[in-house]
Amino acid sequence: MEGDRYRELVKSTHPQSSRVLAIEEDINLAALVNVPVLITGPAADCRELACELDRRSTSPVGEVEVIDCRIQNPLTALEQDLSANPKILLLQEVHALSPDDQLRLTRELEETGRPTTTGRRILASSSVPLFDRVVDQLFNEHLYYRLNVIHIVIP
Repeated sequence: MEGDRYRELVKSTHPQSSRVLAIEEDINLAALVNVPVLITGPAADCRELACELDRRSTSPVGEVEVIDCRIQNPLTALEQDLSANPKILLLQEVHALSPDDQLRLTRELEETGRPTTTGRRILASSSVPLFDRVVDQLFNEHLYYRLNVIHIVIP
């Protein structure tokens, strides 16, 4: 069902559009390498894309845990040991994190020294362009660059 929604999203744009081809290339790359991915677009589409990335992955985990940063603190989920049950952790609306939580999340990602924490792949999404928030000093620049290894913009 989720894959159908993703295909409808891609078909809704002009099939010969170079932007659609670029999105496909970004998705294929993000599925192949286990690095953080930043997705900019509507929240529902970001979740669909997270599931699609897992399906295309060489080692799919089959479970996407969505943390809505407007109402939940993602650090709680990062502290859980998921080595026995790996997950994709989608930090939805990451722009809504408080400055303190942004700093704590940056430190957590830096301390692990890896693009993922134990047993989880980190994906972040935002319905607003994060770079603009970095320029306006509303979002932590270090966190932005930690999350923005691959950036997929949903049209």
